[in-house]
Amino acid sequence: MCAAPLTPYRFDPKKVNLPLSLKGQQGGLGYRHWLGLSLQDAENGDEAAKIVQFYNTERGRAFRDHGSASLWCFGYDMDNMKARCWYESRFPVYYLNEMQRNNLTAWAGELVGAAKEVVKMLRGQVKAAWFRRPEDVKGDMSQIDAQFWQATEPEFYRLLEQLATLPADTRKAPTEIYASWYKTLERQMLRIFETATLAATPEDLDLKRVVNAQKNLRGKFYGSKTMKELKAKGITQEAT
Repeated sequence: MCAAPLTPYRFDPKKVNLPLSLKGQQGGLGYRHWLGLSLQDAENGDEAAKIVQFYNTERGRAFRDHGSASLWCFGYDMDNMKARCWYESRFPVYYLNEMQRNNLTAWAGELVGAAKEVVKMLRGQVKAAWFRRPEDVKGDMSQIDAQFWQATEPEFYRLLEQLATLPADTRKAPTEIYASWYKTLERQMLRIFETATLAATPEDLDLKRVVNAQKNLRGKFYGSKTMKELKAKGITQEAT
């Protein structure tokens, strides 16, 4: 297969299936896609377009002293060969040496991975607050996901900018990065839950169900291994 140089692809790690070009999708493109579009997301098998890889390793050197560069991604969200929506987004790209790229890939992966786990918790408990038998309801919950990704995006890119400037020999990301991200995920998760579940009219509001769902949400968040590890990495050595 000849890969188009301007197109990012998803590769099968077992190399059984041919690579699939990444396309527009419902909900648009956000920071959760940043790794796969600008570097490499090993978890999904996503790899940046050849032209972006060339920038990362070669061409970016010429732009390093002339301000920041960005990656413009766009495409249709297709459903059975019919275009449902046009999406486009811009992502920051950084010219880094190999060690810096490896570090940034690992650190950004930690932040995005934690966010993916939290949005799953949030979606499930909002659904539990809305419906008496949430497991039987097949409704679309994508609006909750979209609110969460949008609310946490500015802080992700702020932290990403800090991580991208660290020297190549940096062994660990600064504790304040993890602490800030932990607080951001916690704050936005609870805010969106309250907004989504308390917006109903009083006669439709089941406060007992909402309270139980919020309790479960907190329990899942604070009991999560991923979130415990994120919080631990945000604690300075002096405080331990």
